[in-house]
Amino acid sequence: MIVNKLDKRQIAGIFSLPFLALVYLAYNLFHDFQQGVVFDDAYMFFRYATNILDGHGIAWNPGGEQSYGTTSLLYLFIVTLAKALFSLNASDTLFLCSATCALGSLITLISTGRFTISPQLSEGRGVLLMVWVALPLLVFSSPFTDHATTGMDTSLSFLSNT
Repeated sequence: MIVNKLDKRQIAGIFSLPFLALVYLAYNLFHDFQQGVVFDDAYMFFRYATNILDGHGIAWNPGGEQSYGTTSLLYLFIVTLAKALFSLNASDTLFLCSATCALGSLITLISTGRFTISPQLSEGRGVLLMVWVALPLLVFSSPFTDHATTGMDTSLSFLSNT
């Protein structure tokens, strides 16, 4: 493997930019969590999740007609699961769901780098390329970090496409 051929200084150099990217992402997530940056549209997922857990099904109003007003049933399931497992308020639950999907997409992207990069880049170089190129490009882009904290299902879309 390529890492076996490198000394500690070279390894530190290779992972310095990705490390800074992760620190930047952690700072943005923490900052947005403290500020409570969740889109108002995301609260519809929480309302549907509340009604599902209260036994009313996918209904906007308790005891009302079954209706489908969300943009993603899968994300509704994730929010419902998070609401059932954790006793968090609405904005924290939605933030947790979108941030977890965003982090999952980064992990998936890096993990698949080894298999999707050209076979000529063997011995872990594909993973290094993904860590060095994809991770910083995504993490330092405001659209990615902004959508990672909105509470909406856009980060799930990115995870699904990864």
